[in-house]
Amino acid sequence: MNKPVPLDKPWLGPISWEPISNLPEFIRTVDDGIKDAEEQAAVIRQAVENPHLFKGFPLPKMIELHKDQRDILAVYRRQIEQWRTGPLSMEQHLDLAYFESHCIRLDALLSFSLDKLEQLRNKLAKSGRPVSPRR
Repeated sequence: MNKPVPLDKPWLGPISWEPISNLPEFIRTVDDGIKDAEEQAAVIRQAVENPHLFKGFPLPKMIELHKDQRDILAVYRRQIEQWRTGPLSMEQHLDLAYFESHCIRLDALLSFSLDKLEQLRNKLAKSGRPVSPRR
């Protein structure tokens, strides 16, 4: 029996493979994701170092967001495998290698942030401060 797909997480449903011509858009999406993840990691690092300054930090929402982004990256990895099965030009090979390396970079940033968010959750739990509820 198949699990129902949550309406807010379409990437968990059946995958429609994209044509290689859409690779530039995927690259832009991941590059933008890296910029956002770097900014978020800096804020999260500050929150871990100074949890008293981050009262009301939306911790559960941040954790869920980072996990969702990692789920999407898993779909991107499957898309990369799908593209590799077809004939590719030299430029497409290079773009695909670039895209794959940036997916790895984004995954590392998200993993780092998730680890720091768990550290923050533990610090807040030990201090007796409530963790803000989901929004």
